[in-house]
Amino acid sequence: NLKIEQIGDITWLIDLYDKAIQNFPNDDWNIRSKALILLRIGQQDEARAIYKKLCLKMGEKYYIWSEFADCLNNINVKISLLCKAISLEKNEDFIGKIRLELARLLIKLQEYENAIVELEQYKTHYTKMGWHLNADVDNLINQCCNASPTKDRNKSFYIEKSHFAENYAYADIPYTEMTLVDIHKNENGKERLFFVNENGIEFAVNKNRFPLLIKSHKGQVWKFKLH
Repeated sequence: NLKIEQIGDITWLIDLYDKAIQNFPNDDWNIRSKALILLRIGQQDEARAIYKKLCLKMGEKYYIWSEFADCLNNINVKISLLCKAISLEKNEDFIGKIRLELARLLIKLQEYENAIVELEQYKTHYTKMGWHLNADVDNLINQCCNASPTKDRNKSFYIEKSHFAENYAYADIPYTEMTLVDIHKNENGKERLFFVNENGIEFAVNKNRFPLLIKSHKGQVWKFKLH
């Protein structure tokens, strides 16, 4: 973070982005850029409010969740947001630093079995690519020397923490009751569930999108957060 006396030197840039956002309110990149600047100068609360909105508009982007984690001091929430980021991005080239940060936090909580998975994947990929390894990685691995990696390589851990991350990000959205009215398979043989409510809202989802829906049946009423 910049020192407090340096903040005045960059306020002109925040003002510039405010004007750009005002003129182009649907340009999410300007909004994100402003949030990154706020993070840089230590205005976490302001940045956090922006990232909550960005999670609604750009929630499929791994870096939004990773940057969101930088807005927080609560270690458990940070871990959940980083897990959400990792679960979204399949290209290891982009998530090595996220894995390393996640491992550091897990070690603080003495969750060594989860931490060693992240460290091994980080080191293996960076070594394979011939990239420079962080100087602390071997020290971090030594702190986990008595731990065995989780059997599923943190897959269930990511799912659990990602649900927590989503609940945190979308906490301000009220629930809407929806009735399951139809179930049928699409051209690919995947089951689709169709929901409607009394206000005319309707949508369809893949049955496997939400684990709770796997054993659902017609006529059931479910609560969704809609955006």
